[in-house]
Amino acid sequence: YTRDHLDDRLVDLVISLEGTLLKGEMQELRYRLALRGAALLRRQAASTDTFLRLRTMYDARSKIVHEGYSLEQLAQSGDVKIPAGGHGLESYVVDCQELVRSVLRTYVEQLDCGLAVGTVNERLDASIVSGLAP
Repeated sequence: YTRDHLDDRLVDLVISLEGTLLKGEMQELRYRLALRGAALLRRQAASTDTFLRLRTMYDARSKIVHEGYSLEQLAQSGDVKIPAGGHGLESYVVDCQELVRSVLRTYVEQLDCGLAVGTVNERLDASIVSGLAP
């Protein structure tokens, strides 16, 4: 909340997701973050919507951190599907904050039940795989 630049706020939000949804992972980070987040919040929101929102956040973070883009540039170029301009970007980051807050709240609830982050992730993966059964 102390970051003035929207780019920095988005990067910080995705870092917090990486610390939970990707704890201990080294491969398929973008996909795992979006998939686990969608599975975690499936009772609160449409999984497809959550998956796409998280993947877009991760993509935007990657372009900001690794390629030097700003959110404004990403919105204008269409490389990452975020709303263009002014209050649209502010609203986008606020929406991202709410999504991250939901993910972290759900993790805290699980941790309060005595589970470790790694265990929560293992259970998420198992629930995803069990959902594939015919």
